[in-house]
Amino acid sequence: MNPDAQGVATYYYGNDLHGASSSVGEQFAGLVQREIVARTDLLDCRTHAKTWDLLRRTKMPAVRLEIGYVTNPHDSARLADPAFRDVIAESIVVAIQRVYLPPEQDAATGMLRLGQLTV
Repeated sequence: MNPDAQGVATYYYGNDLHGASSSVGEQFAGLVQREIVARTDLLDCRTHAKTWDLLRRTKMPAVRLEIGYVTNPHDSARLADPAFRDVIAESIVVAIQRVYLPPEQDAATGMLRLGQLTV
């Protein structure tokens, strides 16, 4: 247990050695990471390619989020706040929407809100 561990990181399927990766997964990971970082005070631990089964053995784009650390007092306090968790959820939903928006309809990171999303 490390009280110094903190922040948010997003992982997508990728293997630097063999050059295999999910381009949509990488795009989605970047969008999720940027939305969360823009809307919160969590440390940006960036996106990372991994070959974990969770990411590799799916037929759709997938990401894994590590959002805060309960061993870190700041992150733990933020995660305990329901309003903060709502911000995280909104960040993820907006990132999903942004994957499918045409460039001319996309908004700047951190600007879209749930009420503005189209069905």
